[in-house]
Amino acid sequence: MYFLMYSGGPSAKTEVKTLDGVTRGSYSYIDARGEIQHVNYIADPANGFRVAASNLPVGPTAATPHGHETNSIAETPEVARAKSLHFAALQDCLKEEKEGGEEEEEEEGGGEEEEEEKEEEKKKEERRRRRRRRRGGEKKKKKKRRRRRRRRRKKKKEEEEEGGEGEKKKKKEEKKKKKKEEEKKKKRRRRRRRWRRRRRRRRREEEEEEEEEEERKVSCFFFVI
Repeated sequence: MYFLMYSGGPSAKTEVKTLDGVTRGSYSYIDARGEIQHVNYIADPANGFRVAASNLPVGPTAATPHGHETNSIAETPEVARAKSLHFAALQDCLKEEKEGGEEEEEEEGGGEEEEEEKEEEKKKEERRRRRRRRRGGEKKKKKKRRRRRRRRRKKKKEEEEEGGEGEKKKKKEEKKKKKKEEEKKKKRRRRRRRWRRRRRRRRREEEEEEEEEEERKVSCFFFVI
């Protein structure tokens, strides 16, 4: 949207363009004969460029079939060229718009196809991951089973090899138990001995204290006498 106006001497011009895309204007000038000519024009995307001027030629009147006369304006070669150029420009613009719309549609369609392809790839990757997890779980289970089998085989071999050595082990275990019991008995005896020694010491100390008290009493008695 804009507004233009100027005036200088006999020439002047005004032009306005509105938000709906319509351009209206007028201008005046002095021609070669010294006459002032006025021109009014309108341009919009629907009807194109239209002009009304004081110097436009007026064609002869033509008779209608019913005998009525009408005023018909003959087109000059300049006007025809302008119209042809205008229509060609319009067609080019329309083609460009169509091509742009088709390109946008193709881009949108391509974008949708790309998104679909990405979704399909994601689904495929998820399926592959699930398969790998399943295979990994199956492999772990197989490994565990093999380990169990190996352990059982080892136990069987050890039992077979230690079939005659089982009695020896039992005897060794019995000896170990006996040694532990004897050590416990020795510890108990040592504790009892220590307790008895402490008790004897306490009795001796008590007896000595009693003797010292008796001696003191006796010495005090003699001193009083």
